[in-house]
Amino acid sequence: MIFDNLISAVIFLVCCYFLFWLGKLEYNLIYRDLSVSEELVNKDNCAFALSLVGYYIGLVFAIGKVVAGESAGILADQIDIFIYVPIAIVSMNISTIINDKAILYTFNNNFITPYCIHEHIEKDNVAVGISYAGAIVGIANTDQ
Repeated sequence: MIFDNLISAVIFLVCCYFLFWLGKLEYNLIYRDLSVSEELVNKDNCAFALSLVGYYIGLVFAIGKVVAGESAGILADQIDIFIYVPIAIVSMNISTIINDKAILYTFNNNFITPYCIHEHIEKDNVAVGISYAGAIVGIANTDQ
């Protein structure tokens, strides 16, 4: 019995790591102009690190909400995970793109921010990185 639970846990863990990697890959495809290693290692950009961590926390929320709850059997749970988690990842990324392009891109009227958020993240503005990470976590938390 304990061995069966251990096997199930390992299968779920491998699936969750795979789906997390899939979300990370989708992030890299959407933001091709950003080099994660360049921003984090060479430039030591804390604002970018915070916004990236916000995205990763959002992925954990998206995966965790599908995994949480009563089990309906390992096969049914795996089907649910491989259907709903990619949908959650895609909808989170679509919401992030809408957030980037329509809501938080540039407000030249001094209504919210008189600057481009991504330019200030690249300039290592930590406050902007934290606010962007909070927006991504909020999107992931309400996306399901």
